[in-house]
Amino acid sequence: MSIYQKLTGAQGPWIKNSEIKDGTRAKLVSETEPKEGKYGMRDVSKIRLENDSEPKNVNINKPSINALVGAFGEDSKNWVNKYLTLKTMRMSVAGRMVTALYLIPEGYELTEDAGGYLVIVKSGQPAPELDPNEPEINVEDIPF
Repeated sequence: MSIYQKLTGAQGPWIKNSEIKDGTRAKLVSETEPKEGKYGMRDVSKIRLENDSEPKNVNINKPSINALVGAFGEDSKNWVNKYLTLKTMRMSVAGRMVTALYLIPEGYELTEDAGGYLVIVKSGQPAPELDPNEPEINVEDIPF
């Protein structure tokens, strides 16, 4: 009798963001799917770096997802085999320094919106304005 455990998450090696050279070109080689991770759901795909034959798993952040949707449409099968430029950035997350990875379609660029959030937009276009329906935080309301 063979006993199996339920497989969770993506199988195979993961890309190491800190080892990616800024400006590296790559292509997604699989559709993107939501997967359960250590800290909740995440969007995972397989990516192949230029000059590397082995595809690896990659976690795709929200700015990258939004750019892929804007460039290629909502169906992630249309994102496969499109050239992307990888942008890495060191940042503090929950007090820990990590390397974030952004997947930037050709003709797009990483910038900040009016609220200081990182967004990926078509080159030469302004970043989106703040949503006028978004409530503004009043510092007087903060209890500490």
